[in-house]
Amino acid sequence: MKKAPELDRETRIADMNIDGMPWHLRSFNDRFKKGGRRTRQTSSQSADIGDRNNSPLSGRETWSMILNAVIAALLIGAVFLGAVFLFILFCIYVWFR
Repeated sequence: MKKAPELDRETRIADMNIDGMPWHLRSFNDRFKKGGRRTRQTSSQSADIGDRNNSPLSGRETWSMILNAVIAALLIGAVFLGAVFLFILFCIYVWFR
């Protein structure tokens, strides 16, 4: 009997370096080191990459973001209320006559 050929476990079928995943590397230089081989990332390296852009907001910036979000929500609500009001006017003066 012939033996089945050994599967090559080193072959990469698809790149699993997906944006948003903890192991995702941001720059090309971080991704490939000596000889073009991909290196495994340690947990301390992934924590460093995740914390690069996470600077805390000041109190003024936080309140500014909250105020802008509330204004945006009120604006969207006003658009919906305006559409409902126009629909009611359409029903009263055009559709039900």
